[in-house]
Amino acid sequence: MKMEGVKQVVMLTGDSKPVAEGSGRILAVDQVYSELLRREKVEKVEETFPGTHGEQAAERIPCFCRRRYQ
Repeated sequence: MKMEGVKQVVMLTGDSKPVAEGSGRILAVDQVYSELLRREKVEKVEETFPGTHGEQAAERIPCFCRRRYQ
């Protein structure tokens, strides 16, 4: 992603800290936040990227969201 011009890569996950940090190292992620619940992920996006919330976030922040369990 950095080669494509992405300036900051942040990973928000519900995974345990050791798993998240290991993945973050492999993927060259700038910041890793682990053990988060869904609402905490939203709060962290708003905190990390001030002025973005709801649908506006999708316009300003490229993201990838994946849910393993439904």
